[in-house]
Amino acid sequence: MKKINNNSANLQLGVQVSSDWRREKAIELDVYNQGMAKTELCDTWEEIGSCPYGEHCQFAHGITELRPVIRHPRYKTQACRMVLAGQICPYGHRCHFRHSLTE
Repeated sequence: MKKINNNSANLQLGVQVSSDWRREKAIELDVYNQGMAKTELCDTWEEIGSCPYGEHCQFAHGITELRPVIRHPRYKTQACRMVLAGQICPYGHRCHFRHSLTE
C-alpha cells in the first residue's frame, strides 16, 4: 500500500492563504500610514484666497498641493447603516460607506 503525501499540497495552500493575508494587511497598513494631510482643499483658502495656518494647514491650498488617497478595496462597497435607518450620517462625505446607489 502506497502512502499519499499531502504535506506539499497543504504547504502550498498555507503559503497562498498566508500570502493573501499579508497582501491585504499591507494594503490596510498603506491606507493607515498615508495620513490624510493635503487630501482635501482648504475651505478658507477657497473662499477668501488665504489661510491663517499658511504652510502648516492640513488642507491643500490649490490643486497642485492635493495628494492622492489610497482607499481600501472595500471602500464604499456597503450601504451606510445610518442612512439605511433613515437618519443623517454624522460623517457626511467622509463616511466610508455608501450614502446612495450612485456612489
